[in-house]
Amino acid sequence: MAKENSEMNHIKKNRELVYGIAITADVLDYLVVGLIPVAGDVIDAAAIAALAYLTDSAAYAAGVIELIPIPMLDLIPTFTLTTIALDKGWVK
Repeated sequence: MAKENSEMNHIKKNRELVYGIAITADVLDYLVVGLIPVAGDVIDAAAIAALAYLTDSAAYAAGVIELIPIPMLDLIPTFTLTTIALDKGWVK
């Protein structure tokens, strides 16, 4: 129970920063996806590391799905959706 509360406090304490990073990473990934594919992967890796560090949650490992070279998969706002799910307590 204490660990659950501490995870929730991490997302609440850093809410603006976490949402800012998630939204920025998704928008940059969307804008860069067709121009420079490797840059999109670098953005994804940096976002996964930063968001996992700030929230102490492994849920951002779902962002690795964007590294799979499947057309249109990069257009899913993975980081924003994961942040919302963590904020609402749907995932841990």
